[in-house]
Formats: sequence, C-alpha cells, structure tokens
Amino acid sequence: MDPTREAESVSSGCRCDPDQSAKSYLRPVTRPGRVSTHRSARRLAASPHSTPESGVFPFTRRGSGMSVIAEFSVAADAFCLGDALEAVPTATAELDRMVAHSPKHVIPFVWILEADRDVFDEAVTDDSTVEDAEVTDSFEDAHLYHFYWADVVSDRLHVILDHDGVVLEARGTAAGWQLEVRFGSREHFHEFREHFEEFGAVTLHRITAPETPEQEHYRVSPKQREALLIAYESGYYDAPKRVTGEDVARELGITQQAVSQLLQRGTKALIEDTLTRYRGDGN
Repeated sequence: MDPTREAESVSSGCRCDPDQSAKSYLRPVTRPGRVSTHRSARRLAASPHSTPESGVFPFTRRGSGMSVIAEFSVAADAFCLGDALEAVPTATAELDRMVAHSPKHVIPFVWILEADRDVFDEAVTDDSTVEDAEVTDSFEDAHLYHFYWADVVSDRLHVILDHDGVVLEARGTAAGWQLEVRFGSREHFHEFREHFEEFGAVTLHRITAPETPEQEHYRVSPKQREALLIAYESGYYDAPKRVTGEDVARELGITQQAVSQLLQRGTKALIEDTLTRYRGDGN
C-alpha cells in the first residue's frame, strides 16, 4: 500500500490512560486500520496570530522582488526531532504538509521512514521537541505521525513564517535537516538566516528564482516539478501506463517510494493552486 495516501484524523478514536507507561501510550487502539499515540489529552488555544477563516498565519510582505526558493540544511537538534533521530539513526523524517492552525500546529504531520515503529515510539517519548504525538497511519516501513511541538519548535518555525517563508519540503536524519523553503525575496531569506542563527547555523546549498510566472505562482517545489514532468513525458499518466513508478524512480536516481511521495505532493499542490481556487464561483 502506498504510504502517501491522504491521512485521516483519528483524534476522536484515541483512548488516553493517565496511568499507562511512557512506552505504552504509543500503542495502537483497537479500531481496525488505525493506530494512535497520546501522552495526555489537551486542547490547544487558538493562536492570536491565526485567522479562523483561512487557518493560516497572515504575512506582511516587506520589501519587493521576486520570490526565491532556498535549499539549505541545519543540524538535527536545531529544528525538530533531533533526539529521536539520533536515537534511531536509520530513521528518516519527511514533513508531510504545511498546516497553520495554532503555534503548535504549524507542521504537525511527519512521515517516519525506515524505522522500527516500537523503537521510534520509545525515542519520541524522550524527545525534547515533542509534547505529544499520535500515529494516524501506519505501514510496514512508513508511519505518519501527528506531532504537538514544544515551544522551541514553534519558535523555530515562526522564524520561517515571520520572514514570508513557506516550507515546500523538509527531510531529516540524524545527520541533519535538508529544507526547501520559498521566501518572498532574497532579502527575506537573508533576514531569516540571520535570525535563525540563534538556534543553529544555516548552510545554504542553493537559492533560485522561478524561471516563469507559472513557477512563481504555483507552490510545486523544483524536485516535485522535475518528477511530475518526467512522469508525464514518459507516459506514467497514460492509460494504460507506458512506464511504471519504478521506471520513473530509476530515471531520477531515487527510490520508488520517494517518487511516489514527490508525485503525490506535487499533484496535491497543483490541485490546491488551481482547482480549489475556483470552487464555488461558478467557473
């Protein structure tokens, strides 16, 4: 089964036992096909910076110029899940999507790949960046976690948000986090970098500007765009398919699972930037 299928919230099905041990809170509930983790039951207050209508944080654009996409890395302990990733060095964390409902819910969904579920669950209980967590989808080698972050992670994420940044992709291992973030301008990136130094050094690998107005408008990352174009041009979307996901992965030099995630996220971003924009206007 493809681990990139849309995760469903299962918070209503979680059973919390205040007397259970730190490890046992990370055990599956009995509902078929669902797994859940909870350290405690808590209700998060709405952020004064969020807007109930949109569920996103408002931005005030400073300066001018074309947006840029910055690819950079930071140490694992300078972002999130540093303790857990260090404890389980085989694990890879990939942010699933950008959500902003409250300060602790900016990026709540994270895929954990290539890690033993029980071992990682135990590591999460000792991670200083996590207050609470639940597993909303679980497969053989991929588990989708819903995290409630500690204040320090919220502070780090807001350094990105406050400088007109949107996280397109983020991949973390024990060696560090690799991020792709769209900023409103180069000025915004440099301001972000200066402020983020409080948490750790930012190593810039590449910074690019969209080549066309379409790239400026759509939130598809460069890696997603490349995967989508290769898949389309090689016949992956034809009926019947002329190539398989494995063929596309071979062309890109990455795993089939990574291709599946790039295509799923890229398609989702395109739908959000096109079809959903005109919903309900009669067009």
